[in-house]
Amino acid sequence: MNDLKCNFMDLEFRNKLLKILVEKKGYHSKSKKEKSKLLDEYCALTGQNRSYVIRKIQNKGYLKFSKRKRKPKYDQKFVEVLAQVWEKFGFPCGKRLEILLKKEVDRLRKIGELKCSDEIAQKLKEITSSTIDLKLRKKKRYLRNRILKTKAFLKITS
Repeated sequence: MNDLKCNFMDLEFRNKLLKILVEKKGYHSKSKKEKSKLLDEYCALTGQNRSYVIRKIQNKGYLKFSKRKRKPKYDQKFVEVLAQVWEKFGFPCGKRLEILLKKEVDRLRKIGELKCSDEIAQKLKEITSSTIDLKLRKKKRYLRNRILKTKAFLKITS
């Protein structure tokens, strides 16, 4: 029964609820019986274990629920430029493309094959192979599906 009650609440909501219990209802200033009642209500509502909730209150774990929002380093415009370069070099894997980018970005810009800002050019030189693979994942999947559909079509028609 407790599992059903807990399913609709995410961690952030449960922590906010616990914060209200501690700060607004004055959990620490209550008597032992009143604390017990508050804990019973909270545990019944969330389905969490009583000893876990007590430990969370003591360690102030209910305050540590916000994730740090990091500003993305590579925006959509950068990914589009990366995909253009990837296509120009013949769709190499991330490891090979990383080496090519470090050597060839300036040359491509000089001959007019690549039109991008200095900031994007610098990011192209600094990007790692794993990030390249991550940023090109959707494009790779799209191309793979297109090729597979074409092969399937050719098998059916032959």
